[in-house]
Amino acid sequence: MKKIISIIFTILLICGFNFSANAKPCRYNNFFEYVINDSNIPKSAVHISIKDLSNGKTVYELNQETPLPAASVQKIVTYTVARDKLGSDYKFSTKLYKNRTNDYYLVLGADPFLTTTDIKSLFSRVLGKIDTLTIDSSIVDNAEWGEGWQWDDDMNPYMPKYSAYNLDKNRLNVFIIPTMVGAPAKITTNVFYPYSFENYTVTTEDETDIKLAKRNNISPETITVSGTVSKTTMKTIPINCPKRYFKIRLAEVLRKHRNPFLDEFKYGNVSDESKMISEITHPMKMIRDNILKKSDNMTAESFFKVASYDDATKSSGTTEKSIELFNKYCEKAGLDNSGVRIVDGSGVSKNNLMTADFLASFLAYNSKSDLKTMLPTAGEGTLESRMLYLKNKLYAKTGTLSDISALAGYLETESGKNYAFCIIINAPKVKEADMKMLEEYIVREAYLKL
Repeated sequence: MKKIISIIFTILLICGFNFSANAKPCRYNNFFEYVINDSNIPKSAVHISIKDLSNGKTVYELNQETPLPAASVQKIVTYTVARDKLGSDYKFSTKLYKNRTNDYYLVLGADPFLTTTDIKSLFSRVLGKIDTLTIDSSIVDNAEWGEGWQWDDDMNPYMPKYSAYNLDKNRLNVFIIPTMVGAPAKITTNVFYPYSFENYTVTTEDETDIKLAKRNNISPETITVSGTVSKTTMKTIPINCPKRYFKIRLAEVLRKHRNPFLDEFKYGNVSDESKMISEITHPMKMIRDNILKKSDNMTAESFFKVASYDDATKSSGTTEKSIELFNKYCEKAGLDNSGVRIVDGSGVSKNNLMTADFLASFLAYNSKSDLKTMLPTAGEGTLESRMLYLKNKLYAKTGTLSDISALAGYLETESGKNYAFCIIINAPKVKEADMKMLEEYIVREAYLKL
């Protein structure tokens, strides 16, 4: 009998009470820590919170209260808060009005999906000449970039400036076309915009390696193009002034529509007696998928800011007022956001701070809503090539910044239990691929063991 008791006690020591730093944790107790230790990523760099949705209890946590940037995982929060304010039927809308004295008003909606083709369609119902056109851009303020966005990243097409004047994704396509071998390439754009190009490209027979750069301290309107080109190559760059780009495209549309001399526009609010004559809209499904599945920063920023627009007073939406909406949401939901700092709607800024515990708690609070099915499952969106064996079991949002990788969402385990989780890894000396690999190992362990 004593021998049996001794064996049982030994097993307990090994599995549940072994505090040796070098000992391998028990398969059914500390398997998460074993995976982390085996990854060679510092344990201090890994932040995890996993909550059981059946009772709200935390089943595993590590550095869960440490505030740090959550990258695009933050979009889960800002999207949900904006949708709560605007409603599930909200649509981005751009409207054209006309009053009794034949004055026209173009009311902008900060629509990130609006295209030049949409503008043509908007004015297609106008039969006569337009004498005056007033642009109402009151829906959002004039701030075009988020706090803490990197000034030296302003050539990143995934971080374009955004405003009420969103059009054609606020981006320009540049084409580099080879000519004769040894001669400079030809550079052109898909539409006119007053950029100038310093051309240092050379046409070759077998190599294409193009670099685009802008030196704002010398000329913000000049793009330097260098490298070699053997085949026509397209590069996409952000517009440095969305309002100017919008005005150029709008003037082109009007010139083709019996208004050759209307190049100057007025600015102000639409008059009360005006009547809407046409409208372009883009629905919530596009908004949702672009933010949560495609992780589009421009859509996330526009949607979050528009949420605080006050139609009654024509008070513009601002990031600051939308942050107030977030604070009120957390207060109503009973969520502790004392360790949270939001400065933009997309998670691009490293001035944003969140904790793994807050994000897991936020997800748990929304677990009975339709948020889960809005997130991409394995094989969709930013999870297109990740964890395919967990399709329809894992619904999660990814996040990536320099030195940071994150994953947060919902998981149904092999045993049929449901969890909300958040993983944020902040490891400056670790490759992005290794951080994402650890995320997958942690999720796999949760799926198999919980």
